[in-house]
Amino acid sequence: MLLRGANIMHSEWVAQWGMDMEWERRAIPALSGSWNGNICVRGFAADPVDADNPQYLGMLDEYVSLTARSRIYLMLSFRSYGINGEQPEMPDDRAARALAKLAARYRGRSHVLYSLQVEPHDVDWATLRPLFEDMVDAVRTAAAPHVPLIMVPGTDWSRDLTGAIDDPVRRENIVYNSHPYNPSSDFQRLFGRAHDAGLPVFVGEFGPFDPMTMADVVDLLSFTRQRGIGWAAWSFDHDDPNPLHKLVHQSLLPTTPYGTTVRSEMLATPPLP
Repeated sequence: MLLRGANIMHSEWVAQWGMDMEWERRAIPALSGSWNGNICVRGFAADPVDADNPQYLGMLDEYVSLTARSRIYLMLSFRSYGINGEQPEMPDDRAARALAKLAARYRGRSHVLYSLQVEPHDVDWATLRPLFEDMVDAVRTAAAPHVPLIMVPGTDWSRDLTGAIDDPVRRENIVYNSHPYNPSSDFQRLFGRAHDAGLPVFVGEFGPFDPMTMADVVDLLSFTRQRGIGWAAWSFDHDDPNPLHKLVHQSLLPTTPYGTTVRSEMLATPPLP
C-alpha cells in the first residue's frame, strides 16, 4: 500500500479566531478526488485536547468524518501545546495524554493514524527513543483492541532517521517519518539509509522551501518512487506561502511547477486495497 497525499492545516492557523472548517470541507474531497491523494496529515495542539475543548475536538471530529467520506487516511500528529503554537523541542506527558485521548476517541476508526510529533529538534535520538516507546504504549492502550499505525519522527526537525537504524523503536506497526527539506544529495543520508536497512519510511513533509529547491522536489519524487516510499507534500492550504494549488474564481488550480508536478505523481498512485 503506497500512501501519497498532503498536509492541510488551515483550520489550525485560524482556530485562535474561530473554529473554521470551511476550507477543509472543500480541500479534503478535492485531495482525494481530482488529485487522487489517499492521506491527509493534520498537526494538532495538545492542550485543547487534554482540556476536552468541545470546539477544538469537534474540528478534529470533522477531519475524521471528512476523510472517512473521502475514503482516505488521516494522520493526526502532535504539533504544539497551544493552538497554532510554537513547536516544542520534544514531547512531554501532555502530548502523550492528548494522543491517547484521540486514540480512545477514534478507537476503531481504521483510517486514522497517529504521529508522535511533527518535528522534534535540538534533542538526540537516544533521548527520544525511550520516550517514543512510552508514547506508543499509551496510544496502543487507549486504542485497544485495535492497533493503529503510528509514525515516529526523526531528529533535526524530523529530517534525520539515522539514529533508528541501530537503535529502533522497539514496538510493532511503526513507520519512521522524515521531513527532508534538503538538497537531494542529503536524501540517502537522512532517510534512504534507514529504508535500505529495512525500516518502514514515510516522507511526511517536503516542498520548495530553502534549502530545498524545485529541482530537489523532482528528485525526491523520483527517489521515493523507485523505493516505494509514501509521502505527504506541504501543503494543500491555499493561503500557504508556496501552496500546491491556488484558489482562482472558486476553483482549486495547481500551482506551476510545484502543484502540477506533485499532482502528476499523485495521479499515478495505485488504488488502495
